[in-house]
Amino acid sequence: DLGCGEAGTSIRLAELGYQVDVIDISKTAINAIKKRSLKVKAFCDDIEKIDFDKTYDVILMNGILHFLDDVKLFLQKIKKITKKYGINIIDVFLKGSECANDSEGYFFDENEIIKIYSDWKLLENEVYEEDENKNQFVIFMK
Repeated sequence: DLGCGEAGTSIRLAELGYQVDVIDISKTAINAIKKRSLKVKAFCDDIEKIDFDKTYDVILMNGILHFLDDVKLFLQKIKKITKKYGINIIDVFLKGSECANDSEGYFFDENEIIKIYSDWKLLENEVYEEDENKNQFVIFMK
């Protein structure tokens, strides 16, 4: 779970028996996760700068990509560390989202994320609005 925040979903997956790594740049968030669950491996790091030393079956990125400097380069790195038949679950903010007024980050055109993952199988795609933000939720399989 990259940019995990409170890591609620990841903690639940760990409780169900899955091996889960979570990464966030916030020491406060990581310390809170460590207090809540001993089953999650929690790391405080910058996801753009980390050198991943293993591959993953599932990578979750929920509402974090707009914070990154080079989104497309980052996604290339994530695709490489995903195992064959692995899954990437991604929720991105789209251009026109209200939060774009508060952030200078990267906001996607609708279906741009699908083009980036055109070499993967698209399993789910939903464009939705929540709290005046336009989002796109996608699940891809390598």
